Amino acid sequence: MIARYNVETSRRIDTYSKNRIESLTDAIFAFAMTLLVVTIEVPKTLEFPGQTGVDTIILSVVPDFIHYMVAFALLAGFWWYHHKWSHTLQSIDQTQALVNIITLLFVAMVPFTTNLVGNFPFSPHAALIFELNILIIGLLLVHQWAYLGKNPQYLNGNIDCEQIEQNKKKTLVFPLLSGIGIVLALISVPYSALVYAIAPVYLWVIIKKGGLVRINTNS
Repeated sequence: MIARYNVETSRRIDTYSKNRIESLTDAIFAFAMTLLVVTIEVPKTLEFPGQTGVDTIILSVVPDFIHYMVAFALLAGFWWYHHKWSHTLQSIDQTQALVNIITLLFVAMVPFTTNLVGNFPFSPHAALIFELNILIIGLLLVHQWAYLGKNPQYLNGNIDCEQIEQNKKKTLVFPLLSGIGIVLALISVPYSALVYAIAPVYLWVIIKKGGLVRINTNS
C-alpha cells in the first residue's frame, strides 16, 4: 500500500498495486469466456423422435451458437478495454478496486444470461436480462475511464487526458448498443443481440474522427 495526499483537500489517499486486480480480472474473464461454450447444449437424439440426423441437431443449436459468438466477442472487447485501462495505471485506489470487483460480478454472469437468451431466443424477457447484463458492464467500464479522466494522478505517464477521453468514447459503444438492444427486446424483436454487429462501424467512426489512439502495451 502506498499513501498519497490530495494537495487540494489535504486528505490521505491509500493506493495499491494494480497487479492483484489484473490477475483476478484475467482469471475471471478467461473462466467466463471458456464457460460460454457450455451454453451450446447438444440435444440428445431422443428429443427428436424419428429424426436422428446430425443436420437436425445442428439446426436446433443455431440460436445457442449465435449468442455464444456474440457473447464471446463482447467479453473479448470488454477484456481488451479493461487491459488498456489497467495498462495506463501506476496504482489504484479503493474506489477503482471496488468498481472493478462489481464489474467482474456481472462478467461472471454472462455465461448464464447467454444460456438463457440462447435457449429462449424469442423471449423478450430473456433478451432483456442479457442486454441489461451487457449494459451494466459497459457503464462500469465507461465509469472507469471517466474516473481516470478526473484523477490523472493515477496515470503512469504513457497516456494523457485526451487519450483517456478517446478511450471513454470508444467504450461507450457497449452501453449505447445494449440500450438499442433493450428497446428491440421490449418490442419483441428476436435475436436483438445481433445489434452488436454495429460496434466495428461505431469504433471506425470514432477513430476516423478523433485519430487513432496508440498506447504502448509492451510489458
